[in-house]
Amino acid sequence: MEAVRVSLGLSRPALATENGGLSVRTLENNEGGVNEAKATTLAAYVKAGANANWLLTGDGPMLIKDLRPGPAKVNVPALSAILQGLIAAGLPQESLAAAALEFYQMNIDRGLITPDGIGCGDGKAAA
Repeated sequence: MEAVRVSLGLSRPALATENGGLSVRTLENNEGGVNEAKATTLAAYVKAGANANWLLTGDGPMLIKDLRPGPAKVNVPALSAILQGLIAAGLPQESLAAAALEFYQMNIDRGLITPDGIGCGDGKAAA
């Protein structure tokens, strides 16, 4: 707990007063291993910028600012088929990318395809 507070650049008094009205003594006891942190203490750390998953499990980055989204899943065969269809329809080259992405997202939203290409969309006709 002390490591995350220090990484956030906060003193115990600052964390105690700015992020939940905790007492400095509570933070000292948590950081010293005297007491386990309660939900209100964990919430103060999260409000200050700590990653809740890291606080609870030790997994992932310590701070929320260091979280990075994973790569988006794209149904490549479906997107390829959409592009091929738009090309065959004679859509101008400068309009292809925007039209393909719009059509792809529309089909995701309608459940006709799935982003990962596994199984069927809600429309039971996934590519």
